[in-house]
Amino acid sequence: MNLILGNIVDNVSAKKVIKNLDKYILKAKEEKALKAATVIAACDKLSSKLSEDDIKLLIDMGVPQYRAEQEFKLLKLMLSKEYLENRLKTELGTSETYEYEEEYKPYGYNVKVRHKFVPLGTLFHISAGNVELLAAFSIIEGLLTGNINIVKLASSDDGLSVMLLKKLIDIEPLLKSFIFVFDIASDDIKTLKKISYFSDALVVWGSDEAIRAARTFAGINTRIIEWGHKISFAYVSYNAKIEDIPDKELYSIAYNICDTNQLFCNSCQGILLDTSDFDELITFAKRFLTILEETAKNMPYEFDIHIAAAKRLELYTERLESLQNDDKSVLQGENVNVIVYKNQDLKTSHMFRNPWIKALPKEQLLKALLPYKNYLQTVALVCPQGKRHEFEDIFSKSGAVRICSGKNMSINYCGMPHDGEFSLRRYMKVMSYEVGS
Repeated sequence: MNLILGNIVDNVSAKKVIKNLDKYILKAKEEKALKAATVIAACDKLSSKLSEDDIKLLIDMGVPQYRAEQEFKLLKLMLSKEYLENRLKTELGTSETYEYEEEYKPYGYNVKVRHKFVPLGTLFHISAGNVELLAAFSIIEGLLTGNINIVKLASSDDGLSVMLLKKLIDIEPLLKSFIFVFDIASDDIKTLKKISYFSDALVVWGSDEAIRAARTFAGINTRIIEWGHKISFAYVSYNAKIEDIPDKELYSIAYNICDTNQLFCNSCQGILLDTSDFDELITFAKRFLTILEETAKNMPYEFDIHIAAAKRLELYTERLESLQNDDKSVLQGENVNVIVYKNQDLKTSHMFRNPWIKALPKEQLLKALLPYKNYLQTVALVCPQGKRHEFEDIFSKSGAVRICSGKNMSINYCGMPHDGEFSLRRYMKVMSYEVGS
């Protein structure tokens, strides 16, 4: 599905546009600059127009009702005027005019200068398919910062992003020159190189493979803004016995695992326990399995038949291996599993409610995590309040960028940094203008 100048077109028409994409970009740059106020007003109108029918659309696509209602509520919030204004203020420090501009005489310099945030120009977004509406939200961030936005949809895209962006353009036709959505195959390197050549930056979402591929077709004059693959987990440390760890903390972690099915970079992939005792680890794993099983029953999800079959095969292999050696133990529940490993390697889980559990005592924590410094993202920290600052310091040194409760691991707040950075700032540059003495 392609969206060009506000119209949904077929692939043949899209290829003709790509052939002359430089002319479309030039024309958009020659037009009046896109103001954040215009984008905010359009998004706010779109937010108010979203209705219960949109929840039904999500449910018809296989999203559980509780999840569809959550996403609908979050979507309306994130498109609202108040939300977007607060994002700009938090990330860019903008004034009521949504622009950052400052004139002053620098220390030791005899001429006044003016600093101003301006768009990078043209952003080429390479979208991933693991988050609903990711392509749309990536474009909206580009629009807020005044950029022309070109998107390569993920192969698994469900069309929701195109539908949302089409509604946005219908509300504010001025946006049509700043939005190009293309359904391009990932192996169409020639086309990807062509679009990259005309872009000021590639915004890449996804795995290491996606980022590695983007580096091969990005031109030397095109910067790459990576929002890549990350690992998130929970860390549990307690002075008292394992049995004394509050249930609410473990239910909180289980909620995230079931709510996200461990599909996101900020989903809990597993739990590290502050111990070196494997028997203690097994005792904790059995307790957590019971909690995870109960949580999953209260949050039913119908998995794709192909995914379910693949996961069953993976877990069957894990169980066979656990019978042949003692470096792992697979604890089975109803529609959930917990895999206890003796190693301390950080990796993604089997996903779909199948977390790993490993032992990692506090004194080994920093050394064990440092090799993953560019992969760490969110940590759900469960520990006594008096130890919290000590652990926060360790995790900040290790490369993690967020520490929160288990339940909030995959919940964003307004103005939250993404992978430790403000995305809106990365889509702009600071111009320096000399204004005289």
